[in-house]
Amino acid sequence: MTLVPQQVLDKARLLSTATKRNFLELSKVLYQIRKEELFKPKYESFREYLEEDIKISEGFASKLIGVYETFAEVENKRLLGIDLEKLYLARKIEGTVEQKLTAAETLTRGELKQELAIKDGVECEHLTTIHICSNCHQRVG
Repeated sequence: MTLVPQQVLDKARLLSTATKRNFLELSKVLYQIRKEELFKPKYESFREYLEEDIKISEGFASKLIGVYETFAEVENKRLLGIDLEKLYLARKIEGTVEQKLTAAETLTRGELKQELAIKDGVECEHLTTIHICSNCHQRVG
């Protein structure tokens, strides 16, 4: 049976929501594993556990854990409506959890990055354009 376009779009939305829900749950579990060192004695380090057992990078796990540490008390229903990358960026903004959530809900990724750059003392009025080769996918120029 072939799905009609609207069914495909609906399915993508459902899968996206399920994926976000799983990422949020994974963030909580990884936080506990790292905090309580549940990866020992089988693995010497959290990084080794991630790479060999879970098959994710330490950087990605750090993002998930950072989101959990900042937004643990927020209802998943609200978090599901926000891009995970925006939650990760917003967690670094000064302010209350509610202010960080509002920033993640209302600002674009670019605006969040700009806010963080200003916070770090980097103010810039122009955008840098990066060109990527369509054949080898390396940065050009």
